[in-house]
Amino acid sequence: MFKFICLLGIFVGLLSCTRDSNSDPNVFEGIYITNPGLDFSCALLPADKLPTLSISPFGINRYSLVLTTYIPEKSTTLFSDITLVGQQDKQLLTLNGSTIGSWGKSPFDDAKRLVRLQINNPDKQIYFIGQKK
Repeated sequence: MFKFICLLGIFVGLLSCTRDSNSDPNVFEGIYITNPGLDFSCALLPADKLPTLSISPFGINRYSLVLTTYIPEKSTTLFSDITLVGQQDKQLLTLNGSTIGSWGKSPFDDAKRLVRLQINNPDKQIYFIGQKK
């Protein structure tokens, strides 16, 4: 009877564990952070001032992105209704039919994926490259 209870406890414990999508590199949604190795413009920034990109599901193959920057002051930029288009190795991020970035394997580490975001508007230019936190 004791063995049965132990096995049942282990089984229930394993079933109740859920994977954190932020730690799985093959899941697009999560929190991405840049570092000086990816973006040299961040070389002099302290770790708590590095730009971050939070990606959340918005629907089927639709996402919302929140870019947070801290220099010169903290600001957030929201992008809604982003879609992923493409192959498994590299997918394009599109907004209203225009490509604004990509998500794919890192050239430095095959186990990690990078997200790149580049938007060139006359009023605001945005560039971000990062990997999962």
